[in-house]
Amino acid sequence: MCVRDLKRADSGKYRCVLVDEDQEEIRAGLGGDLSKRAETGEICEGSLLHIKAAQYHVDRNICVVSAGEVVPNVKQENTQVKPEPFDKPKDATPVKEEPMQVKTEQSTPVKAEVSPASAAAKSGKEYAGGSPQQKDTIVKVGSSMSRRVQPLQALNPYNNQWTVKVRVVSKEPMRHIVTKKEQVEVPVFSMEAVDEDGTAIRITAWRDVAEKYYPLMEVDKVYYISRGALKAADRRYSNTGNLYEMTLNSTATVEECIDADASKMQKAYHFIPIDKLSAYNGLRTVVDVLGIVTTVGPVGSIKRKSTMEELIRRDVTLLDRTGKTINLTLWGELATHEGAMLEKLEYPLLAVSGVRVSDYNGVSISTITKTTLQINPVEEPHAEELKQWFADEGKTLLVEGRTTEAGEGLSSRRASLSGAAGNAEYETLSDLGLEETPASKEKPHYHTIKLTVAAIKPDQPMWYLACPEPGVNNKVVEDNGRYWCEATQKHYDNFNRRYVVSMKALDSTGDGWLSVFDQQATEILGVTADELAQLRDKADGSYERKIKQACWKEYVVRLSVRTDEYQDILRKRCMVTRCTPVDFQAESKRLLGLIQKFTT
Repeated sequence: MCVRDLKRADSGKYRCVLVDEDQEEIRAGLGGDLSKRAETGEICEGSLLHIKAAQYHVDRNICVVSAGEVVPNVKQENTQVKPEPFDKPKDATPVKEEPMQVKTEQSTPVKAEVSPASAAAKSGKEYAGGSPQQKDTIVKVGSSMSRRVQPLQALNPYNNQWTVKVRVVSKEPMRHIVTKKEQVEVPVFSMEAVDEDGTAIRITAWRDVAEKYYPLMEVDKVYYISRGALKAADRRYSNTGNLYEMTLNSTATVEECIDADASKMQKAYHFIPIDKLSAYNGLRTVVDVLGIVTTVGPVGSIKRKSTMEELIRRDVTLLDRTGKTINLTLWGELATHEGAMLEKLEYPLLAVSGVRVSDYNGVSISTITKTTLQINPVEEPHAEELKQWFADEGKTLLVEGRTTEAGEGLSSRRASLSGAAGNAEYETLSDLGLEETPASKEKPHYHTIKLTVAAIKPDQPMWYLACPEPGVNNKVVEDNGRYWCEATQKHYDNFNRRYVVSMKALDSTGDGWLSVFDQQATEILGVTADELAQLRDKADGSYERKIKQACWKEYVVRLSVRTDEYQDILRKRCMVTRCTPVDFQAESKRLLGLIQKFTT
């Protein structure tokens, strides 16, 4: 195979792109003594490498070559050569390459008479993955040309020789993220695409590739995409239902299909009835909803506290065959553009894909950056059924006021923790496993759960030494017999102990470890950290008995779930922010109310 784009990585190892006789490429790392031979110049741009041992890493989409030999006596021209087949007969007649007709962004015919090998001599930004593309343009082609296209459902990380034909259904704004190692800001954007079978996939581009394709790839246009990297879908960010997600890297090629019928490429909906949406409260997932628009509110705005950015919003009410209504909040351009279209229509049908369920007013839904709306969908089979129901029965229910709100009788989970919150259902520990883990710099997610304290390890560090000044909880360190506080820049003669305890909790669905701090730990243990320290100093077993007494008691707790980064590994951390013992009288009334609701 031919060595191209040979580079030295930060680790000292060399990486390259290997090209075979059919101009198929794969990213590779040189292991063993091959990196040393690249350092000495024995392996260079254009070298032919006979691979003897290699291992393909699916998660990183890279092949690590551990053993190989350089094929000698190969003429290298401009450090880029096209490898000849090893078994090619000496008297073989060379095949003449025919010119290729393509259309550029300006739809002007261009005669390209360059072979992939000579095009590879250009910079990586102008040529990626074996397709001659001009910088900052996407080649436009027709769908009538002969090419093999694979369905998205058939893709897997073990094969990168594929081409898909997809329509972009949504595109998120460009973001800039600070990398962990280099601590530099890099651009990134994501989009969602769908093929002719209705299968969707999340596509992400980073760095130079993101800057190249963000202004070029547009919503509702159809593209051929080849040689992107595939990996297992991260359910924190991807809600397409696909097992994999795609990354556009430097080897990927994108071509616009100018005569494709985009109307045949619609995402498959999975509609949730409005009366079932309360089950998705707090799960941090997205759902699809189909309903009749009964009211369209005026455009309003609020200011985001963190950035003081003005956010445009509009409320819309939806009704479906269950006779329930729900409030849908449209944000940004959806509120101004699609919202204005809905205002002009009388009882239009609205299909909403990718909305988030919240507990506002019991239950409500709102759009996010990846949400798509379809007004009066034609191809959707459930649309005609709902439209017929509204004409026969639904409009009468609406006019006579016999519809009910989906959140009626449900209390918000933002309610107080006073033993029972109306007839609202608490979340469970298993819900925490299903929900998306917040990104490390995002705000934490909050949950109200009824649980039982199962175990507290007595040999763990139960507290830390804190500043004795009121309102200052910072740690102090011993300094020549006194205690120094960095926050106040003072020395003190004493200190306060404050709890920071790890406890194992469980409910009927699972268990998990929670971090509990001073006020909540005092409520659970029944003594302050200073008092518990005195029991430990006695060494008569009273310390262990006090900790054991705190176990197997029920509490209603408010959990803060956030993502911490430890040794370059992201992990979910659950912290108790409020804690109240269960009021069994109020809890019994709550359970009776739930039983009555489900039996009537």
